[in-house]
Amino acid sequence: MSITRPPAILGRIVKPATRVLIVCIHPLVCEGVKAVLAREDGLDLAVESCSLGQVHDGCSDRPPDLIVVDLSAGCREATGILTEVRHRCGDVRIVALTDPGGTRSLRHAVATGAHGLVSNTASPEHLLMAIRTVLAGGYYVDPDCAAELVSTVRTIPDHAFRQPDAGYESLSAREREIFAMLADGMNNKAIAYRLGLSPKTVEAHYLHIRRKLGFRDGVDLIRYAARIGVIDLEDWTAPARID
Repeated sequence: MSITRPPAILGRIVKPATRVLIVCIHPLVCEGVKAVLAREDGLDLAVESCSLGQVHDGCSDRPPDLIVVDLSAGCREATGILTEVRHRCGDVRIVALTDPGGTRSLRHAVATGAHGLVSNTASPEHLLMAIRTVLAGGYYVDPDCAAELVSTVRTIPDHAFRQPDAGYESLSAREREIFAMLADGMNNKAIAYRLGLSPKTVEAHYLHIRRKLGFRDGVDLIRYAARIGVIDLEDWTAPARID
C-alpha cells in the first residue's frame, strides 16, 4: 500500500510578495527598472506611477512595501508624487535613482527620506543590492553617489547640525567664535593670540558668554557645547595651550 504525500507547500506559511511601486515620469526609464526588478524573486510590481491618479490606484488596494523613485530628472514633479505616496502609505522603504554628480537630485532624495541612493548610470546589480539592503532595514549608497553625497554634506552649514538653544542664539558672532575656541580647550591667552585681541578683551567676552549661558566652569562649558552640537566629545582633544 502506497502513501501519497501531500504537496510540500501544504502546511507551510507562504510569505506574501513584496509590493513595489515605481514612481517615474519617463516611460523608458520605467521599463528599464521593471526589467531589473523582474530578475528578483518575491517582488510584486504593483504599478508604475506617472501621476497622482496612478498613485491613488497603486495605494488603494494594499500599500506598497517599497518605492523605487526616479529623481534624476523632473525632480519637482517626482518629489510631489512621492510626498503624496508617503502621506497615503505611511512607513514605506524608498530607493531613489539620482543623476550622477547631481547635487540637486541627491538633496531631493535626502529630503524625501530615501533609504537607498543609486545613480542612474549604475549597473542593475547595484539597484538590486540597494533593494535587498533597504528591505532588510538598512541603508545603501552606491559608489557613484558616495562622493557626491559627501560633497553635498560638506555644503551644509555647521549650525544645521546643532540642537536649537536660546542661550547660544543670544551670543554675538564674536562670542560664538570665542565660545567654540573655549570648548576646544583653548585658554584666554591662546584665543587672544589667535584672534589678535588683548587678553582683557577675551576675558570680557568670556564673562559675557558665561553670564548668558549660565555655566560655572570649563567642564560645564564643554558639556554645554557637546549638548548643543558645537563639539563632538568622541573626537574632542584639547589642543596645546599657549601659557
